[in-house]
Amino acid sequence: MIGFTLKRFAQFASIRNRLILAFSALLGLLLALSVMTSHRLETLGASMHEFVDQPARLALLAERANQQSQYAAIQLLRLLQTPDRDQRIPLYAQMDAAMTASDAAIASLAHADSRAYSQSQIALATELRQRYGALFQETVELIEIQGLTQARAHFEQYTDPALNALLDETLRLTERQQALMNLEVEHFEQSATATRLQIVAITPSALVLGALLALLISRSIVIPIGEAVAVAQTIAAGNYNENIPRGRSPEMQVLLRALALMRKNIVIREERITRLAYVDSLTNLPNRAHFMEALATASAGEHGALVILNIDRFAPINNALGHAVGDRMLSEIAARLLACVAAPHLVARLGGDEFVILYEGSDKSAISGYIQMILDALRRPMRLDGQRLDIDVSLGVVFYPDDGNDPTALLRRADLAIKAAKRRHDSYAFAAEFEDVVQHEQLTLLGEMRDALMRNEFVIYYQPKLNLANARISGVEALLRWQHPIRGLITPDLFIPFAEQTGFIREITPWLIREVVGHATQWRRDGLEIVASVNISALDLLNPALIQ
Repeated sequence: MIGFTLKRFAQFASIRNRLILAFSALLGLLLALSVMTSHRLETLGASMHEFVDQPARLALLAERANQQSQYAAIQLLRLLQTPDRDQRIPLYAQMDAAMTASDAAIASLAHADSRAYSQSQIALATELRQRYGALFQETVELIEIQGLTQARAHFEQYTDPALNALLDETLRLTERQQALMNLEVEHFEQSATATRLQIVAITPSALVLGALLALLISRSIVIPIGEAVAVAQTIAAGNYNENIPRGRSPEMQVLLRALALMRKNIVIREERITRLAYVDSLTNLPNRAHFMEALATASAGEHGALVILNIDRFAPINNALGHAVGDRMLSEIAARLLACVAAPHLVARLGGDEFVILYEGSDKSAISGYIQMILDALRRPMRLDGQRLDIDVSLGVVFYPDDGNDPTALLRRADLAIKAAKRRHDSYAFAAEFEDVVQHEQLTLLGEMRDALMRNEFVIYYQPKLNLANARISGVEALLRWQHPIRGLITPDLFIPFAEQTGFIREITPWLIREVVGHATQWRRDGLEIVASVNISALDLLNPALIQ
């Protein structure tokens, strides 16, 4: 019952109370051991005191009575040898003092030792002392009345036997007290041995009990802390689904609740970070990073298609109506795309006005239907701030693995398809219909275009316009070609779009116009009335230097 109570206490009590209990129990055991040891030492001290005080004192008194009786007898013998009365007077005094001291020792012995067996022996010694004292007195009186001869005869016949009997009895009394002292010593040694054995027996028991108590308390602390450590390790490993124990002690409950709250906050923060990293904040669609991971996984498996679209004339619309309306338009487009595309296909926003749809497991025949569905959905008029808005889009389509497996290359080819669709004024184009110019080649072309302009590698061809009424040439259209020294003749569709993207078109167009004007002037001098026309880029219309 006590063990169960301690176990329940160790489980549910606070760590502070457990430690207080453990240290209190250990201190209690030490205190109990100290008190018991002190008590036993006190008992041994009392026994020692009794041993030193009582038996030794009794033996001393018996020895003193014996010695004083012998001394008195010696003085009596000297008295019997001294004829001069004046010389006997000091001997009388010494005999009286010795007899008085002997009586006092026997009386003290009788008073100090109350044991029955000692009292009978002391009574016998007292009786023999009184008899010896009476005979001693008679011998002394005979010395003074009848002389030394009669006194010696009386001493030898009566006094000396009485003295011997008294000495024998006091000797036996001394031996008896010595025997009692030996018994006390033996008892003292037995008590000391018993005390030592008790201490030896109790000390290990106290240590074992203290160790068990410390083990119980430590286990009740270490095991819950181990559980908390395990929870912290699962959180550190990114496992947020493990059950967290409630804890039994108040401190562990607080700690585990704190770990649970920390895990909850970590999950919230990671979800927020993941959303920021993989979700477009405006449309709530997957962003470029999310889409690139999905495309890498899809392109490594079965076949599928990638459709990129952007909004025609988005920049003018955004500038004219404001960014808020532009953002709402992008959100509306995202909602319409989601309505057109069902799982497991993926809709994402790459950035700006560019969206992408990943059709897994789809072929060209299915994609054509999907494209028409997208175009129909996006071409429906929008109403933003009470204003009708009609938009159109251009799409670029690429298939994997037919057009490649590398996600970056697939996106590049889809971009090229969009540009081709815009140049052809089509709603969409397939990347397989156009040659793929890789990025590093385009970068090489940029540097070579600058050199080509300086080295006059651009050449102009004129396409005549025939007047059917008079069958005469009325005008020409200037066509720009690039005569590359290594690549040969490069058509405009390969370098003009890139020149427009990089802004280099603003350097090519003025050169082209100067050359065409020069040629037209020379034709007029030669009498040819031919009108020359030049196609310019929309970017050139924004260039104020063009009119100069």
